[in-house]
Amino acid sequence: MDDKLQHCLAGGLIARHCSVGEARLASWGKEVGDALGRGDADRADLDADHAGIACARGARDDAGIRACCEARYPPAGGPREAPAGAQAAPPGSSNRNVAVIGR
Repeated sequence: MDDKLQHCLAGGLIARHCSVGEARLASWGKEVGDALGRGDADRADLDADHAGIACARGARDDAGIRACCEARYPPAGGPREAPAGAQAAPPGSSNRNVAVIGR
């Protein structure tokens, strides 16, 4: 599974099952950990996490989040057909109102 699709799904599922705040915290925590450790910190990962949060806002269930994320970040085998009733968040609707700590 593509890295950006994984980030989108993680952000969306954490937002749906926990909270948007916890999804943002997990997103930033992962990238800070990557920056300070052996990982590869990437702004595009944060964007994908935030896209997942936006997907969670418009989805009725986990399948809706997956359909929305796959529409934004098609899997390697090509996009899957969205389940009936799934609604993708509009492009560009990801929430980027995130405070940068330590600036």
